[in-house]
Amino acid sequence: MNQNYAYNVGDNNEAPAVPVIAPTCRDVLNGRGQGVQRHPGNEKYRKLVFVNKGLYAKCPKTDKIKISRGIVAAVRELGGRFLEMDERTQVYYDIGDKKATEKTSQALREGLSKIRMQMFQAEETSGNSTNIAGYDTSLLTASMTSETTVPASNGTIPQPNGKGVSQEGYFGYS
Repeated sequence: MNQNYAYNVGDNNEAPAVPVIAPTCRDVLNGRGQGVQRHPGNEKYRKLVFVNKGLYAKCPKTDKIKISRGIVAAVRELGGRFLEMDERTQVYYDIGDKKATEKTSQALREGLSKIRMQMFQAEETSGNSTNIAGYDTSLLTASMTSETTVPASNGTIPQPNGKGVSQEGYFGYS
């Protein structure tokens, strides 16, 4: 009999989860320190958050939670989990969608005033607000119809370090 169950602390209605002894490279680890920050899943998660900050900054308050939930769903859809270690048992457990969405919303809010300032300054100087400092906000300004196609890009997604990551790497979350 397996008695080492860890509970999803974020969603009280979910059944106990199987403990996670070793997280995978797609998992997002909750916590502090370089070990957590350097984990491959956390690095990819931060890239997902970064490329969505412009959209988050410009969208109405009612849509902000949708962006957070979308990031959580993208991580989970590709096999990732949001894990936190129980210090007492040294076992990871899934924090659930509610807490993962809250953490993602917090990550999207970090540095938001600076991003808004950059967007405002770029709009004043160029009159173009669709791509400011690597934050793509074109979805907010484009009106899509059934005949509209998504514009082709150069195949890379901007990163905080100024370099890009291929769309395959970004969307494949690998």
